[in-house]
Amino acid sequence: MVEAPIWDCEGIAFLLEKRWPLVTSLQTTLHFWLESHPQKREDGQWMLQFGAPMLTLERELMMHADGVRAISSAIRTEIEHAYGFRFDPTRLHLVPLGLAPIVNASMSDNCAPVVLFVGRLEARKGIDTLLKAIPGVLDFEPRTLFRIVGDHSLTDENGKTYAEEFRTSAVGRRWATQVIFEGRVDDATLRAAYATCDLFVAPSRFESFGLVFLEAMRARKPVVGCDVGGIPEVVAANESGLLVQSESIEELTAALLKLLRSKALRRDMGAAGGKIFDERFTSHQMAQCSVEMYRSAQRYFLQACK
Repeated sequence: MVEAPIWDCEGIAFLLEKRWPLVTSLQTTLHFWLESHPQKREDGQWMLQFGAPMLTLERELMMHADGVRAISSAIRTEIEHAYGFRFDPTRLHLVPLGLAPIVNASMSDNCAPVVLFVGRLEARKGIDTLLKAIPGVLDFEPRTLFRIVGDHSLTDENGKTYAEEFRTSAVGRRWATQVIFEGRVDDATLRAAYATCDLFVAPSRFESFGLVFLEAMRARKPVVGCDVGGIPEVVAANESGLLVQSESIEELTAALLKLLRSKALRRDMGAAGGKIFDERFTSHQMAQCSVEMYRSAQRYFLQACK
C-alpha cells in the first residue's frame, strides 16, 4: 500500500505503474495555493511549464486513486467545486488528522498574557491580518506578548518579509518588545510554546484542516481562527474557541481582547478544546480509521486487477 499527499503529485508514478494500491490524501491543492500567490497564476510561462500540468495531474490522482483520504468535509467540497468533478463515494474516506496525546497539559501562569501564532509568515496563513490587529489589541492590553513562530523568510508583494515590514513600521517600533518573531524552532521549543501560551491564534484565509489548532487544543489552550475551510470542523465556535470572518481586522481584534480579558473564559474554552481533542482527534483514532480506509483501497485495487 502507498499513501501520498496530493501536494506535488507525489503519488503519480504509483498511479501509472499500478503495482500497489494507492491512497491520495487531500491537503491544500495547487489551485488553492495559487489563490494566495496570484503572481504565479499570472506568470504564463510558469503556468505552461509547471502550473497547468500539475493541476491536471492532481485531478488524475484524485479521480483514479484506489482510495482518497479527506482530512475534512470542507476540503472535499472545495475541491469538487474548484476542479469540476465528484469523488467516487466508495473510494473517498473522511479521516481527520490526529496527534499523540500529551500529559500534564495546564493553563499558563504567566505574569503577562502570551498570544501564540504558529505557521509560515505568508498571506494564506493570515499573518498580515494578525499584524494589523496587534496594535489595536496592545492599545488596550499593553502587557500582552505576541510570539510569532514559523518561517519568516517568505517575502510579500513588496519584496520584504512580513517581519521586516512590521519591525520597520512606526507601530512595529512602538511595540518592538511585545511582538517577537522567533522564526523556525525545534520540536521541543514548539511544544513548550504551546504549553506556556495563554491563547493561540491563526487567522488563515484557508486551511484544509488546521493541524495547529489541534496542537493548541491538545495543550488545553483556547484558540482564535477564521470560519473557513476545515477549521470549523476542528474548532467548536464559542465552545473551544472563537471564529471570525477571514481578513476582518476588527473581528480578530475583538476576539483576542475578549479572551485576554477573561481568564475564566480562557480556562473553560481550553478545557473544552482538550475534551474535543481527546474524543475525536487522537493518533489512535486516526490510525483506526486509516486501517479501514487501507482495507477498502486494497479491495478496490484487487477488483480492478481482475
